[in-house]
Parts: sequence; structure tokens; C-alpha cells
Amino acid sequence: MPVDLRSERFRPADARPSMSFPKRLLLPLFLGILVGVAVTAWVPSLPFNRSAGSALGTVEQAEPAGEQPSIAAFEAANDVLNVVAASNQDESALPVDHASFLNGARIIDSLTTPSTPLHVPTLYAHNIPHQLVSLVVHESRGPPSIPEVALGLYSDSRALWFFDGSEGTLAVALASPVPVRFIVLKRHSTPKACLPLDVNIWGLVVSPDSERVQADTFAWPKTAFPVQLQKAKELQASLPQSLYSVSGAPQWIPLGSLRDIRLVGSSGLPIPMPHSMTDHHLAVHVVAIEFLRNGGGDHTCFPGFGVYSSDIDLA
Repeated sequence: MPVDLRSERFRPADARPSMSFPKRLLLPLFLGILVGVAVTAWVPSLPFNRSAGSALGTVEQAEPAGEQPSIAAFEAANDVLNVVAASNQDESALPVDHASFLNGARIIDSLTTPSTPLHVPTLYAHNIPHQLVSLVVHESRGPPSIPEVALGLYSDSRALWFFDGSEGTLAVALASPVPVRFIVLKRHSTPKACLPLDVNIWGLVVSPDSERVQADTFAWPKTAFPVQLQKAKELQASLPQSLYSVSGAPQWIPLGSLRDIRLVGSSGLPIPMPHSMTDHHLAVHVVAIEFLRNGGGDHTCFPGFGVYSSDIDLA
């Protein structure tokens, strides 16, 4: 039943609501609502110039960047991701260096000549241009000489491993046995009398590969086998009986015999492995460098080497 609003005025005073809205304010209120709706619909269509510093532009520019990324931001991010992806793809395409410390290779101390205990600060400080700063650095101790330098532990390309005298050995256990195809001797940028000139390279194979190694399988160096590497036979005593036989004891095989080498330059010196390695499908567990002669220094310095089971760019 419709309600007659006019009859409200004639109700008794005690029957009317305690609060009433003045009728004279209805028209201004209605007009205000219309104006507000019109402004709300009209303002977004205005061509505000944010660079001119309008109020709306200033507020929007003050919003945290990144809540609403622009198309340009997405395109820039995609460009970065594409570069990273391409870089990762290139790195994965490179042959794996099995003698790298980062790839799990480790030094065998019992088969390696002790390092020179002295620090060699001048090796790393020669390129500091300021005379006073260079003098202070030369008086510093510098980084220690450790055999892990030969495994690429230091990112400084000038880093060298030092040991006293001209004869010694460096034995490296690979993270897993691999059929070695190339060994690359790293070169140093500066000629030094301590760099090696004559080296032999040895690989350790175990049973069952060692059972296929005969005396005439490889061309053996004319020099005597290094005494330091003979300790590798101790591996047999530490292995469970089920992992070896008497005829399958750990066996060193010659991987290369180099004379009058020059380890100076920017690129490495690649050493192809004997064909007997692939013919007999031998997997190497340990690679050892035997140093026989250097350029006349009181100690020997070595930049390092890499072990590869796949083809590399010999150029």
C-alpha cells in the first residue's frame, strides 16, 4: 500500500521521527551528486601532460615503480634474459675441464711436491701504475702459493704454483674417471726462468682397465719413473678386496713426454693423447705432471693444466 508522504507532516509530534531532513537541502544535494558524477567521467579523458608537472601526473609518478611495469620494462627484462640464456648456452657448449677445481678435481698431497712456503707479492703487483701504491703493495705478503692454483682456483691469470728446485710432481684426482683425449698446459703472459721446459704426463688407471695395459701398449719415457708417484700403489692397500685383483693393481700409464716446451703466451698448449687410450677404452682417475727441468730458476712455477674428454679448438 503506497505511503502518502504528505500525511507525515500531520502526524502528532510524538509519532514523527525525532530527526528530519530539511526539504530545502534536497535540491543542492541532488545537484552536488550530479556534478560529482560528471567530473568523475570527464577527468580521465583530459590530456594531462605529466612532464609538465600537473597534479595528477605528480601523484602517479610518485607511485612505487614496479607495481605496474611498462611494456618497455618487460622488453628490457626479456633482452636481459635472452643474453643470459645465450651465455649459458655458450658455456654449456664448451668442453668440460675435468682438472678444474670448480668441476671437482682435487690435489693429492701425498703424490705432490710441497709448495714453496714463501709468498710472491711481486708476481701480482707489477701492473699498479702509481709508484707509491705499487711500493706499498710490493712490501705486502701477497697470496700464498698452493697447488690448487694449477686447477684454476684463482681467477687471476698471472697466478702460478711454486715449488723449490726444478724437479717435482703434481698429482690431481679427477672428480670421475674419464677417457682423456687432450691435456692442455696453460701458458703464462710473462717469460720467467721458473717456468718448466721438460715434463712427463702420467695417468692412473685401475681395475679392470689396468688389466689391459701391457708393457708395449705405450711409448714409455726414457727417464726413470718418479719416486713420488710410486706411492700411488698405496691405493691398493686402502681399497676393499672386491674392487681389485692382484693383476689389476693401479697402474700408471704415460700420456705424454714433452721437451723444450715454451709456456709463454695467451693460449694453452694442447697435448693429444696416445691412440692406445681410445683403442683400449681406458678411463683415467688421476693425472700427474712430472717436472724435470725449468728455465734455470731456483724454484719452478707452473700456470696449470686442463683435462678434456672431448674435442677442443686447437686454434
